[in-house]
This record gives sequence, C-alpha cells and structure tokens, in this order.
Amino acid sequence: TLVDTSVRLDGVNLPSNLLSDLAGKSFVFPVNRVRHRDLLAEHGFECYRGVNRLLRSTMCRMLTMLNYLKMAYRNLMRHRRRSALSALALAVALALLLFMAAFFKGEMRSSMEDTLRLSTGHLQVRDADYDPDKSSVAWQYLIENPSRVTGQISSLAPVKFATPRLFASGIVSSGRDSAGVQVIGVDPASQANAPYREGLIAGEFLTADDRNGILIGYPLAETMGLSVGSSLNLLVNTAEGQVDEQPFVVRGIFSTGSSNYDKGIVLLPLAKAQTFSGAGDRASIIFVILHDRDQADSV
Repeated sequence: TLVDTSVRLDGVNLPSNLLSDLAGKSFVFPVNRVRHRDLLAEHGFECYRGVNRLLRSTMCRMLTMLNYLKMAYRNLMRHRRRSALSALALAVALALLLFMAAFFKGEMRSSMEDTLRLSTGHLQVRDADYDPDKSSVAWQYLIENPSRVTGQISSLAPVKFATPRLFASGIVSSGRDSAGVQVIGVDPASQANAPYREGLIAGEFLTADDRNGILIGYPLAETMGLSVGSSLNLLVNTAEGQVDEQPFVVRGIFSTGSSNYDKGIVLLPLAKAQTFSGAGDRASIIFVILHDRDQADSV
C-alpha cells in the first residue's frame, strides 16, 4: 500500500497508536536525508531499498531492445520472399569475402615461403661489411673456409640444414643475345637446392665435379633460344676487379614458378664458381634453413 509521502519522520520517537495504524503498510521516500530507514527499522518495520537507477536504466534498455526485435521479426515475416533473398545475398557476399581473404593470405604465405627457400633463407651468416646488392667477390667481404663455418652452424639443434653460397654478377651471351644475371655458386649435394632440383623441366642437376655445366631458368632459356646442351658464354667480375669470360654448356633448365627470379639467375657448382671468380675457398653467405622459422631470433 502506498502511503502519502507527506507523512514526515523527524527523527523523534513515533507514538504507539501511530505505529499500530501504520503496521503492514509500505513507505516510499524519495530521498533518505533523515535516516528514515533506520528510524522505521527501530520500530520493527522491515525496510528495503527500491530498484536503483542503474538497474532501472538497464531494464528500460532491455525492454526497448525487445520491442525493436519484435518489430524486426514482424517486418521480416511480412515480406518473407524479400527477406529470404536479402539473407541469401548477404550470405553469398560474406562467403566471397572470406574466400578472397583466405586466397590472398595463402598467396602471401606462399610468396614468403618461396622467398625464404630460394634466396634469403631463415638466417644468413655473412661478413659484417658484405653488401648483398653489389655481389662483390672481393676477399675482404667473403667468409673464409665456409665448410668449417657451415659444419658449426649445422650442429645447432634448431638448424635443419646450412650451405655456403657464392654470389657474383655476370652477363650471359649467346650469339647476338645477352642478359645480365646473378651467378650463384651452390653445393649440388645440399638440401637447400630442392626448389631448383624439383623445378627441373629439362636436363639434369649439376654435380660437384662439373667444370663446364650451368643451370639456367626457363624464362632466360626461352628469351635467348637456349635448350639443354646449348653453349653460352658467361662473363663475371673477379675478386681482383678484372673481368673473366668462359664458355659453358646448359645442363638443365629449371622453373621455380617466379619468372622474374628465374630469368635473372644462373647456377654453377660452388667449386667452379670459386675458381672462376677467383674467390678461392670463400663464400658470400651461409644459407640457413631452420626447423621452425619462429626460432630465428633465438638462434
């Protein structure tokens, strides 16, 4: 029962006859400035607080949202065919977005993996002053006795395999055609050559004792009209700053799936590349592949 709030409690003792009249009734006080609850509790009344503002506001919002949902449901059911077509269009659009996002993510991951396997590796060990953009074979920029360094690196648990590589700049010529290339001296027995070995489309891979064989990419072979068994001339800058030129025979043609990369490199056995460039028992880098690339920082 809601009693007129004009009844005021001044903090004084309530008369007994008034208490008997008020028994079983409820009071609502807008502001508790004179300790009404404490005073009523002293005379045996059970006092409690009403719903606070935060809870009241939350309940109002919930009721409003419920009304909105009811209206939305009625609107959807009023035009069922239109609603079904709209839902179908949204589902198709969402599926296309998810497909495109997954496709581009996969392409980016694939490109990154190809770059790691072909050129950069998970880690590279090189001289502090070596500039990979210049591909210099001057002795002061190279790693001496690379087989010993490679053995030390390969003994680390996180390392899957490591191999020395020698880089030099050169020019390939055949008849009237010529093209600038990067010469890479590789250890033919290393697992790091898997992308080239698996990508062979003609011929065979290099061997360690081959002294006049060369491996070229398919775009370069197509541009210059070369095939397995064709002869070409290779000119390189040597460690002494001179230029040397020698003839080679195409042993094989490979394709890694990246035409821009394939048309700009040629492969030689490491020993032949060291002798041809005058680098001696030296290498530009130690190419390292790990079991888990996330361990690169710790290694």
